[in-house]
Amino acid sequence: MARKKIKSATDQRKFTIVYNDFLESELLDKHEKLVYIVIKRFADNQTLTAFPSLKTLHKMTGISVRWIKKSIEHMEELGIISVERRTSEDKGNKSNLYTLHDYAEIWSVGSSEDIAVVANEISERPP
Repeated sequence: MARKKIKSATDQRKFTIVYNDFLESELLDKHEKLVYIVIKRFADNQTLTAFPSLKTLHKMTGISVRWIKKSIEHMEELGIISVERRTSEDKGNKSNLYTLHDYAEIWSVGSSEDIAVVANEISERPP
């Protein structure tokens, strides 16, 4: 019996680009990679900024909020993401604003110590 091709309900399904060098890099563990990918899913394509809540990250990854916080903290220490903690005068804490640093040079470095060197080189390039 011939297999029928499954047709999508929409012409264009949403997607997130995940580069092979990111997946192959040993800088992040499996939890950090998944958290990074989900943050990237929400990111603006031009600015690479996103502000998903911890609750949303937990819901989409299945990782505990505690491990998500640890993952974000480690990625921030490495310089892979920047985190702006936001508050509102009337509502208190708001979701963090994350800026992703997704450069090929970062994922190809051999160790976390080299990330700072690469990040400085990238920031000094003319726009």
